Amino acid sequence: MLCEYPEESAEEKRLVRGVVYRHNSVLERNEYLILLKHKTEDDSYYWQNPQGNIEEGETELDALYRELGEEIGLEQIEMKVNEDMFHEMKYEYTNRKTGTTTHNVITAYAVEALYPERIKIDEREGHVHYTWAPIADAYALLDRYPEQRPALENVCRIAGLESEDVLSSLSKLKLFRMF
Repeated sequence: MLCEYPEESAEEKRLVRGVVYRHNSVLERNEYLILLKHKTEDDSYYWQNPQGNIEEGETELDALYRELGEEIGLEQIEMKVNEDMFHEMKYEYTNRKTGTTTHNVITAYAVEALYPERIKIDEREGHVHYTWAPIADAYALLDRYPEQRPALENVCRIAGLESEDVLSSLSKLKLFRMF
């Protein structure tokens, strides 16, 4: 559940997410990178944007570049991050196994892949596949965790990547779970 959480008890965890996109000039649209992740704990699969924890001593942007390097193999010079185009949200996450709750603060940035053909996923990071998808398909695939869809939608709105008509129609889509 997405929420503004009270300033009490549970640990706060800071994360960054990259809403990675490329412009498809043949189809005249933006497409978004979505990674397929395999969770070994319960042998399930789900789609997500590249993301990760901010480590001690790192800035958000340092963590974003590190995570994108680890997860999709791009170096800083192979991507363009507009530091002013981000969306921050807070939500509670409860680990299903341990029952512990953390207050997560995640900042999502619009990231243009300047050389999308160089993307290579690292299975050691738990990812087994990736796809480029138009906004409606990317929105539909991000179904596992509730904060993913609003992050995609809001980053696209802030960065002007999609029209308001397209973005407002996303919540009206009939969606289904892939896995």
